[in-house]
Parts: sequence; structure tokens; C-alpha cells
Amino acid sequence: MHPEKYSSIFTFFLLVFLYTSVGAYATTPKAIDRHALVTRHNIRWPWEERGQIPMGNGEFCIGVDGTGLQTFGGNTMSHWGWHSFPLPEGVTPDKVPETGSFINVKNGERYIGADTVPSGKEAIRNWMYDNPHIFNLGRLRFVRYDGAELTVEDITSNGSRNLDLWTGTHSSRFAVSGDWINKGAWVNPDVMGGSGQQVMVTTYVHPYNDQVSVKVESDLIARGVIKVALDFPYPTLNNKTDWVGDFKRTENNLTTQAQTSKVRADFKREVDDFTYYVALNYTEGAKVTPSTYDGGKVWYLEGNGLSTVEFSTTYSPTPIGNEVPDFEATKQASTTHWENFWMSGGAIDLSESSDRRWYELERRIVLSQWLTAVQTAGSWPSSESGLMNIDPWRGQFHYEIIWFHQAHYGFWGRWELTDEAVQSYQRFIPTARKRAQQFGLKGLEWPKSGSPSGRSAPWEGNQSLLWKQPQPLHFAELDYKIHPKKETLDKWAEVVSGTVEYMVDFLTLDEETGIYHIQLNMGPGEWGESTDNPQVLAFWHWGIEQGQTWRERMGLGREPHWDEVLQHLAKFPMKDGIYVDSQGQPLRLTGILGLMPPSEAITLETATRTYAKMKEMSNQMTGSVFGSRSMGWGVAMGALAQAKMGDAEGAVESLLGGLGTAFDVAGINRGLGGAYLPTNGALLYAVAVMAAGWDGAPNRNAPGFPDDGSWVVRWEGLQPAP
Repeated sequence: MHPEKYSSIFTFFLLVFLYTSVGAYATTPKAIDRHALVTRHNIRWPWEERGQIPMGNGEFCIGVDGTGLQTFGGNTMSHWGWHSFPLPEGVTPDKVPETGSFINVKNGERYIGADTVPSGKEAIRNWMYDNPHIFNLGRLRFVRYDGAELTVEDITSNGSRNLDLWTGTHSSRFAVSGDWINKGAWVNPDVMGGSGQQVMVTTYVHPYNDQVSVKVESDLIARGVIKVALDFPYPTLNNKTDWVGDFKRTENNLTTQAQTSKVRADFKREVDDFTYYVALNYTEGAKVTPSTYDGGKVWYLEGNGLSTVEFSTTYSPTPIGNEVPDFEATKQASTTHWENFWMSGGAIDLSESSDRRWYELERRIVLSQWLTAVQTAGSWPSSESGLMNIDPWRGQFHYEIIWFHQAHYGFWGRWELTDEAVQSYQRFIPTARKRAQQFGLKGLEWPKSGSPSGRSAPWEGNQSLLWKQPQPLHFAELDYKIHPKKETLDKWAEVVSGTVEYMVDFLTLDEETGIYHIQLNMGPGEWGESTDNPQVLAFWHWGIEQGQTWRERMGLGREPHWDEVLQHLAKFPMKDGIYVDSQGQPLRLTGILGLMPPSEAITLETATRTYAKMKEMSNQMTGSVFGSRSMGWGVAMGALAQAKMGDAEGAVESLLGGLGTAFDVAGINRGLGGAYLPTNGALLYAVAVMAAGWDGAPNRNAPGFPDDGSWVVRWEGLQPAP
């Protein structure tokens, strides 16, 4: 979270008191004790060396393990750090499609089909899929005196670690044991006194600089028994390792050191065509020495007789200036920043509830705010794994689920933290328009997965996973709800008009019936392609009408052709008063209500009857509205739909017990195996609306929670949903 983003967030807190006075945002007159709310969920991890906690500022993130560094695992990633492998042999840049698609129809034709790859272009296709990718910028580890890796067996089991959320302080205490320890004493024999085994580590990330600052306190570092190693990998795509990257490779992985002073070492990193810079500042009297270990280059920071060593490691895409905050300055900046963060924006306090599940739900809410703030408040949208790892999509971001990564900031009064990432839509207008033209269509065709390159990563379903297309309309509406002024209309005008223009032109008119159909479309569950997928139909009905609303706000009047399309757009099949699928079974579309308000296309009454029939047939809660394929975000979206349909108990149960809702000690959702950050964002979105309400919600506090007295929901500074 860099200063220009954060500048108005604290001001928002002042408005909380205005909100509580006007009623629309009111909860109770009693202000929430935010310090108590946050700190009761500080991460106190039972000792486990490898367990990682993300620390960052939204643009930059480092995963720290039990040692306070990355001794046993953890990556250092950023939203600016994107690398590409060299092009395949014989391929020149002009052969790579600017948009990511090889489809290019002749004038007057249109293409509605799979995003195919011509024969002989497979190498380019594979290269586009893999590039660009986020990568690990470097790692910081404790190692033995001779450079050998510390092992888990070297760390005794009585260690402790704590993350103080209120100040952003990670504290570790552990002991190192082993016969090898005394072998290191020869380095500085004059400082061999004391027990020599305890190590205390304090870690911060600077809120505005992409920098990690650390204090190490131990006789072991004074004696030279342990030291800190800094090394840099060549990027790889393997996410099943403790650290992402190849630390042994030196080819196309060049590090040039320039010692600028006795307390600072600077490094220029050249990885293929990508260049970035690293600065290591450290306590006077300590020293940095270059070496090689196991085939790779490494730099060691040694205490050189000092039992307390402070150092800061700064990463940047541009050369780093002379003034770099030291440990104490970073500590102060972090403390101030996180206190301001928690005191601004929204808050939900469940501590007065009698339902025994309150603590776990509140824990997930608080930790999800931390996890998203340290990873997704940057210059680009987040990938599924955030800045913790590289996922199978190479760290690229997904535009069909961008809502679950970024929208919660608006509902929690922190729009400034997502505005730059969301404006990736405006940055991608040129390639989105060109991609639509390649298909013979009008408007803007948004990518399925994106990167700063502007290309869409190749995938045969790119053109059919259509619920990605109306997503910018949701963000435009949310932005306008928060900032109802002409500047917001102008900001989103081209995105809104181009989005709807594509949606209308994508439709196919049946000349015999006069009905417009959506061909080749895949629903959010990615179950395969069909015609008139109900979930996509709901998005299309809502999206085109939203385009008309935007035109009216801008004084342009309604577009007649869009109204004609709306009037004749395919409807949902119904039987016995409920929505049904092609087999006549109750339709699993109720989750759509979690993302948009009811409309003529999907009414709340009919959806509620359909949901009741689904429960009757399955005899179980159906918060997982997409069945066994449900992602964690699907559970949250279904929970909010349940709340809107009057099943508040089912909504809470879905948030806490549905598929994909396994949250670890650090609050990271791991229900699908690896870290899956959209679940954390979707949870924040869902609970904010369940607390603050939505248009047409019951006239009571927290209308999405059970009204039986078991839940006492106190909240501040949240934004209701349409």
C-alpha cells in the first residue's frame, strides 16, 4: 500500500461516525473496540518451522517461516516483478499475437467458437501460456557458519512465534542445537561466552517501500555460528518446492554487487531481459561477504562480533536511492500504518454472540483483511495464490473472479486500495478492442487471465467462459455508488459502453423465433459449454440493462437496439413455478443472487422457490451452489444468496462448513489444496453485505445473520450492496 493509495483511507474513519448517525450504516451507538477485535486474532502459531505467514504492503510480499526469515521456505514476490523466458528458437516477437489469440476472421465474418491454435503454432501457444509469470525475487535464510543449510533437526521444538496484526510485527524465538555449533566458534573466539543457542528475530515489511527489515539477537550470530544468507534464483514454474526458482543456475541469472558503503551492499539483477535492483543495509560493524554454495552465488551477512544485527533488504524495478529506512524507521512506519489501517474502513465484531461459532468466523474475517491487504492492494489484480506462490496459471490474474479478489475493498470502505488494480480494465482497452475485432465483433472482449503484457493466456475456453465479460460493470457500479459524480462516469464510460457493445454483438439471433441466444457459453462452474447457460443469461440480462442505466446517467438516453435485445433475449426455462435445467431439475443458479440484485430475468420469489425445492430434493444445505465443483468463492457467493432468500442460518453454515472453506492458522484458505486467496476476498464481500444489508433487505440490523438472538453483529463503516 503505497502513500498515494493510502492517503485518504484514514480520513474514511472519521466518516464512520457520520454513517452511524444517519441510519443507513448504523449498527449500535457503542463504538467497536478495534484494538481488542484485531489483537484477539493475532497469529500465535504453535511451533512449526515451515509454516509461512505472508507479510507485505499490497504491492510486495514476503512469506516468512518460523525463523522470521525464509530458512525453510517462503517466496518474495511483487506485482511489478514479471519475467518471461526467451522465445522459442526461430520465433521472433512479431510472430506472437498481441492479444494472445490466433483467431483473425475476414471482414464481415464473425467467430463464436473455441480459441484454437493453428497447426505449427504450438510452441508459441505454450510460450504465451507460460509468459510472463511472477517470480521469486530473492530469499533470506539462516545458515550454518560454513554456509550449509540449517535443518529442521537443528531447531529445538520449544520455539515460539507471533504476528501482532495491530503493528505488523512478526516475532520469533527459537534455539539452535547440534554438535556442529562449537565448530563455528573459531570465527570469533573472543565472544564465545553465554549460552549461545537462543535466537530472537523481529521482522517488519515497510508499508511504502518494497522492503523487509529484520533484527536478529543472538550470541550465535556474534560468534559466527549462524549467519544470514541472501541469494537470488532463476525463475521456474514449479510451485511444489519450498522456494520457487533455481538457486543454482547462473546462466542468464546475473547478479552484480556494488558496495556503496560500510553499511550497505547494492545488487543489480539481470534475469534474461528483466532487470531489478536490491539493496542490503545493515548494522555498522557487521559485514557482507560474497561466496558460492552448492553451485550458486550467495552473499552472507555476518555479525562479526555483534550479538544484535539489524538489516533491511529493499527490492525495486528501478535503482534504489541513497536514503533507505533502517529497522527502527521501518518499525515505526509499520506500527503507524497498521494502526491507521485497522482504525479506518469497516469492522465487524461478533464477540457478544452466544453461537459458539462466532470466534472462528470473526477470526477468518480479521485475518482475511490482513491477507488481502498485504497481497492484493497493488498495481495489478491478484492471482489465485496471491503473492505467496506461483499457481498453475503462472501467477496471472483471472478476470472471471476478479470481483472476489478486489471488490471487498469497496464494501469495507477501502476503495483506494483496489482502485489502481481495477483500472487494469482501462489499461487493457486497446488489446480488448483488438481481440474483439479479431473475432469480427464490436466492443471490448476481456481476457480470461491476464498479465501486464495485455495478452490473454491461451486456453480453448477463453471465448466461452463468459461471466468474465460483465465483471467491469460490477466495479463501475460499485465505484459510482461510493463516488456518485461525473468524474466516475467519465472514468468508466469507455469500459462500460465497450463491454455491453461486445455482449450485445456476441448474441446470435434466431430469425424464425426472433429470440437472441448466447451460444458457446460456459458457466462459473466450468462444467462445459452449452447454449443459453442460465448463469450467463442472468449476467447478460443484468449487464445490458446496466449499460442502459449508465447511458442515462451520462445524459445519452437508452440505446434502442439494446432495449430490443433485452426484450427478446432468451429466458430461463421454468416448470411448476421454479427454474429448471434442460432435464427439468431445479436449476442451480441461486448463487447468481450473491453477485447481483434480483431482476425481471431472475426474481427473488422464483429463485427462493427453486432453492426450497433443491433443499427438499437433496435434504442438505446448498450453499455450494455449483455442486462438487464449487470453489471457495462459490461457497461465499452461495451463502450471500441464501441470506437474500431468507435462509440466514444456511448462509452462516455455508461460510463456515462448505467445500473449499478450510482456513489454516494464518487464515489462508487451503480448501482446494494450495493457497486460494479469492476465498478470503469473497468471504469479506459476503459478510460485509450480510451485516450492512442490500436493497430490499429486511429492515433490521445484520439482515444476513440469524435473527434468533444467537448472533450479535456489531459493525461500522461497511457499504450495503445494491
